[in-house]
Amino acid sequence: MRKPQIPKKVLEGISAVRDSGLTNMLDYRAVGNLCARIGFKVAQDWIEKNRGLYADLIFNGPDAFEVTE
Repeated sequence: MRKPQIPKKVLEGISAVRDSGLTNMLDYRAVGNLCARIGFKVAQDWIEKNRGLYADLIFNGPDAFEVTE
């Protein structure tokens, strides 16, 4: 089975928010807002459009995804 894809910039934005410790990563809206605030609007848009994949990312980690440019 193929891994779902995630753009590199999206993963960078989500990782930056995680590393900041400013919110619970299960609060996808807060994560999205913080992504936009720190310059990763593309990550906010991706989270809003891919909530199921976002949950998979949080629970399974980035190794469960194929990172794309």
